[in-house]
Amino acid sequence: MKGLLRPLFVVGLSIAIAATTLVGSSSVALAATKPTITTWSVSTPVFEGDRPFANATFTDPDLTDLHTVDVSWGDNTFDTYTLPVGDRSFSVQKSIPYVNEAASLTVQITVNDPIFSNSRFVVISVLNAVPAITSFSASPSVLDAGQAATATGVFTDAGSADTHTVTVDWGDLTPATTMNLAATVHDFTTAPHTYAAVGAFTVTLTVADNAGATATATSSVSVHQPNQAPTIGPLNVTTGSEGGSSSVSVTFADADLADTHTVSVAWGDGATSDSGTLASNVTTFDASHVYADTGTYAVVATVADSAGHTVTASSSISPTNVGPIVGSLSLSPSSVVDHQTLTVSGTFTDPGTADTFTLTLDWGDGASSSQSLSAGTRSFSATHAYNAAGPVTIKATVADRDLATSSSTTDLVVLPSNHAPADLAVGATAALEGGSTTLSVSFTDADATDTHTVAITWGDGSTDSLALPAHTPSPSP
Repeated sequence: MKGLLRPLFVVGLSIAIAATTLVGSSSVALAATKPTITTWSVSTPVFEGDRPFANATFTDPDLTDLHTVDVSWGDNTFDTYTLPVGDRSFSVQKSIPYVNEAASLTVQITVNDPIFSNSRFVVISVLNAVPAITSFSASPSVLDAGQAATATGVFTDAGSADTHTVTVDWGDLTPATTMNLAATVHDFTTAPHTYAAVGAFTVTLTVADNAGATATATSSVSVHQPNQAPTIGPLNVTTGSEGGSSSVSVTFADADLADTHTVSVAWGDGATSDSGTLASNVTTFDASHVYADTGTYAVVATVADSAGHTVTASSSISPTNVGPIVGSLSLSPSSVVDHQTLTVSGTFTDPGTADTFTLTLDWGDGASSSQSLSAGTRSFSATHAYNAAGPVTIKATVADRDLATSSSTTDLVVLPSNHAPADLAVGATAALEGGSTTLSVSFTDADATDTHTVAITWGDGSTDSLALPAHTPSPSP
């Protein structure tokens, strides 16, 4: 540096300078003098990381001299400043901070004019800077025994060359975790630490630099007993009928009083009932369900706590059968004769929405018919034709798949239908011209009460008609 190249002391030296005026050639000898430093100091105390000020005042009778200041800070760093003409004092700051502590450093302050230099010396100590912790925490702060926590932290240190030792005391009388950090490394995360004991623990962080200065911070951890699974009691089941309501009551307990719970009931037919989230003081759940049909259904209740534990209990429900009920029958047409088609229709009820059925019709004349009815069907119709007239009782019977039955009847008189005469036979006696002929006529009629008319065409252009009363099947016209 410039200050180091100039002599530190120039004693009794004067230089004559010839000054020629504009008017004549006469000259005056002027004596050049060096600046004299009258006060000098360095602002203290100085810590590593600081940029102190070098302060000085000086005199110089050469009023027009331009002065520069050189400061050698004692740590192989230098600063040079140029002062305005006429300034005789200065306070200049170190441009590069001290990076490490030192017991004794010599700071050289040098004032230079265009010819001379003058220096003064200040011996300073650079003190160690204490590290400062900006953040520290243990996570998770609430955990179960047997679970692990980690500690993280960030700190600062003005001593950029300092190395550090990080010590974490977990507060549970186990060995502390120690980490050695290189210079400029000012954050850390520990390996996981497992807490075996239950309780509230204070985790203490100590950061020490290589000069022994320390800083501490604390965090807290609360360790609980491991969360326990809930327990569930036997299911209280109330069995209803098909199409009616069956119910289940679930009771459970949990040693972890703060836990919330959810309950789900699977009814065994694909349907479920869910409780939603139950408050920590609720330990029962009731649910009901309508079964569409009879059968034996496995009912499973599942209780889950807020820590993820689940328990189950099971039972079975066998809804009772409810038989169908057949209503009154309808006939169409309402009156029939033999061989005419009759339609019988009706409806029935059954709460078993999944039931299938068998319909049987006793037509009252020795004939019967049956048909299968699908689930959801609650009406029926069937047709029949009677071979003979007479009174009959029609009976419709509906049976569900559990063989429960219900019947309904209606009475009907089948009227006779009118039949054409049959088996007509004709015989004739021989006759002479001008004489008469007798015909023998016979026929049958199923309708015994019918009267008849016999019409005869004799073949010679003449005709006869004969009215016969009932029960006269053999006239002789």
